[in-house]
Amino acid sequence: VANGNALLEVAYRIFRECRRYKVPFSWENPNSSYQWKTDIGRKTAEWEGVVDVVTDYCGWGAPWKERTRIPSGVSTW
Repeated sequence: VANGNALLEVAYRIFRECRRYKVPFSWENPNSSYQWKTDIGRKTAEWEGVVDVVTDYCGWGAPWKERTRIPSGVSTW
């Protein structure tokens, strides 16, 4: 858990810099991931210009369903 939280903090710093310099970014994780329930997950998904997409891999031809969430920051800031 500590390693995952530390990695999330680093990713958040990278996302903030991407936003600052108007560089598009995406963050992919299972929809059921605890990361979406953290302050970082909620704050990032609520940024202006972030599109939050939920998809199932089976819809893209994979033989399994794995529901995945992909918030993406676009360069419209």
